[in-house]
Amino acid sequence: MIRRRGRAPWIGAFAVYVALAILTTWPAARHLASGFPHDSFDPALNAWILWWNARAVPLTGAWWSPPSFWPLTGALSLSEHLLGLTFLTTPLLRLGVGAVATYNIALLASYPLTALAAHALAYVVVRRHGPALVAGLIVGFSPYRVAQLAHIQMLWAFGMPLALLAAHRYIEDGGWGWLVALGAAWLDVALSNSYYLLFFPVLMAVWMLWFGRASIARSTAILVALIVASLPLIPILWTYADFHRLLHLTRRVDEIESFGADLAAIVTTTPEMRLWRPLSIGGRGEGQLFPGAVALVLFAIGIVSGIRARRTSAPPASAAVTAVCRGFLGLAVVAAVLALSSVVIGPWQMAIGGRSILSVSSPEKPLTVVMVLLALACASTATFAAVWRDRSAPAFYTLAALLMWAFSWGPHPRLANTPIFYDGPYSVLLDLPGLSEVRVPARFGMLMVICLAMAAAIAFARATRRMTSPAQMLATIVCGVAIVAESWPAIAIEPPAAPIAALQRADLEGPVLELPLGQSWLDAPAQFRGITHGRPVVNGYSGYAPPHYHLIELALNLNDGDVLRGLTAASPLVVALNKHEEPARWRRLVEGLHAEHVADDDGFDIYRLAKDDQKAAQTHDPLLPIKSIDVSAGGDRVNRMLDGNLTTEWNSQRVQAGGEFVTVDLGEDRHVSTVRLTSAEFIGDYPRRLAVECAADGGQWSPCWSGSIAGILLRSLLDQSTTAAAAIPIDRDRVRRIKVTQTAVDPMNGWSIAEIAVLGR
Repeated sequence: MIRRRGRAPWIGAFAVYVALAILTTWPAARHLASGFPHDSFDPALNAWILWWNARAVPLTGAWWSPPSFWPLTGALSLSEHLLGLTFLTTPLLRLGVGAVATYNIALLASYPLTALAAHALAYVVVRRHGPALVAGLIVGFSPYRVAQLAHIQMLWAFGMPLALLAAHRYIEDGGWGWLVALGAAWLDVALSNSYYLLFFPVLMAVWMLWFGRASIARSTAILVALIVASLPLIPILWTYADFHRLLHLTRRVDEIESFGADLAAIVTTTPEMRLWRPLSIGGRGEGQLFPGAVALVLFAIGIVSGIRARRTSAPPASAAVTAVCRGFLGLAVVAAVLALSSVVIGPWQMAIGGRSILSVSSPEKPLTVVMVLLALACASTATFAAVWRDRSAPAFYTLAALLMWAFSWGPHPRLANTPIFYDGPYSVLLDLPGLSEVRVPARFGMLMVICLAMAAAIAFARATRRMTSPAQMLATIVCGVAIVAESWPAIAIEPPAAPIAALQRADLEGPVLELPLGQSWLDAPAQFRGITHGRPVVNGYSGYAPPHYHLIELALNLNDGDVLRGLTAASPLVVALNKHEEPARWRRLVEGLHAEHVADDDGFDIYRLAKDDQKAAQTHDPLLPIKSIDVSAGGDRVNRMLDGNLTTEWNSQRVQAGGEFVTVDLGEDRHVSTVRLTSAEFIGDYPRRLAVECAADGGQWSPCWSGSIAGILLRSLLDQSTTAAAAIPIDRDRVRRIKVTQTAVDPMNGWSIAEIAVLGR
């Protein structure tokens, strides 16, 4: 009977969470197999990844190269792999459940799983189900989750509270089973979401500093358990790093900065919210961290009540401690005045003897100093010393929530889109392995919500601890109803991409290219349709776009269909033209390549491009010495084309307007087989169209090659992405001088050459 009574609250809580998952996401359950909640882009990508995980054996070479971004090897490394979800999704897909239904089942399951995990963590901390229910509702159904509805990997967050729960319990009783649970929870976190893989260790490190001091032996055992559980990640991380290195995939700092959360994001939410929709004004995706008003109010109550309780119970601070704290506060005031001065009177400096000793050009650096000094002032108080000594759980989750929020600001924090701090706390993390590879610091928001929910549950427990049991139950119901009501969304359902029946014809050979490409609303459906027709797809949609895809998109935007010859060199190609997206333009492009029209399928015209058997340039001949190079502009950079350094380049010094040239003098007549122009990382500046002329010693110029090099360059890029060298076939005797002239127009890009070489004998 005792055991049954002990299980009843858990069963009841889980039933509540399941019911709320269905109700708050309605009508997702009604459209389980026929639509994606929120949109059909990222959900379609994730459904496709889950489908691929069930189709290929994970971690094999075939698995790393799914049928998108054809013919790229390692395309899965461009996005999440979602292996942490496969224990649920792969059996469903193997049993014949469709990709859309499987995705939606996993999405719905993430709600009760995450809510119950947060409930369990709060219960371990407060030992009451009422406050635990409050925490479960905040983490499982907060407005922040609604803002992340399109990202199932962000919703699949139950491993983090479970890992914290296991760590708490192991520190308390030392049971080895909790170490196993900790390792399993962490492994699921790491296999489900690359952001949590990198962000959760930051929270866990802070947890260890705070609670691990209770037992060095047990904290060491926790660390060992986490390391052992991480061993299966090594081959995955190694392969990711290897492919990213080969493809030169990196995140620019300004890109990372743009995905940091505004300081006002804590009160900004998504337009899908019914009650709080006015708070979505001025918000943007990934910058909507609002956890709900109830959570924030309870969090604030917890801070105030906690400080009051500590002040009444703790002995008064010593004069030295008070002096240190006041010193930090005084310096913070001075820094704040300096920040204000730059706003009131503008930039200024103080100089002695003509040497500047103090300058203030903007409020950002002084305000950064203010932030650091205020943190030091708080850390130097007797109250902080007391909670640190006692390893206070309320203080930890309060401070951790604030720290996770601060990390979400990114490296250059902003308030109302105006830079406010020179460096944010996230800047420190950029030096850690992997952190510079992820672009959305705002996703620390989920860790903030978990910590904030724990602090809110503790505050709720304190506020209701003297109530009778019926009163506590009533307070829990009222609080829970308020959390659910303010978090209730209005969810749209978007249909998945409709299949193209003609692509399933047996007489069509080759991968599929849907035109146009390069936009999410076109590429995501094209990739998802691959599930139905079973062919490799040239289109792709992911977190990164590989270099060859940028080249295809760039060339096609300039109506240069020759780039497709870089694909047909390996295989015939099936081209599906979207009739709703400039069909006449794309029809002219493919028909200019002598494509054969083979089918008309509702919204698409289907063409067949034959395999291109054109002989490639000779690339095995030796390099010929170059005596001199003459250029139309940028003469001071000529040597960069011959220095063997792919990170330096000659540039035309203007956008491609036609007439830019490079003339190579070999010094004597030679047989020239190939001219090789290497773009390397300057692939966006490849010459749009070239005319190559040759001349013997003392002879006149004569044409020896002309056309687009996009197809040649694409072939090279697919073979060796680090060089991207266009080998232009010449095969001519008695050549001393070679003039390469750019003949097309591109109003955006100049012409760059990293290296130039002439091959022959």
